[in-house]
Amino acid sequence: MIRVALTLASLAAMAGTALATGDTARTRFRAGDAIVLGTVKNLDYRAANMPDDILGHGWITADLHITKVERGTVPTSDLKVRYFAHTYRYGDRILRFHIRPSGDGIYSVCAKRGEGVRCK
Repeated sequence: MIRVALTLASLAAMAGTALATGDTARTRFRAGDAIVLGTVKNLDYRAANMPDDILGHGWITADLHITKVERGTVPTSDLKVRYFAHTYRYGDRILRFHIRPSGDGIYSVCAKRGEGVRCK
């Protein structure tokens, strides 16, 4: 009985650690990157025009209003971002983003493994 209780306690502790790390544990973080919470106002959609893409993936440009910085630094609380998707992100919800500056002044939204475009 004690062994079972200890095993369950150990599993609960590991699960809590995994949940606390969230999406940031699944993407590479490098200098200039930031993990932020905020809302988006979607601006522009540019189709990727991939063969056999029935969902219509494309590059979406949006204004990101940052409400909290969890890791890294950002120059201002309002940034322009670009992400790859088949639909817009919700503009009325606070979401977590891993962002990386790009050479054109627009931040890329890094996706976790298995979703969208990953920052390498």
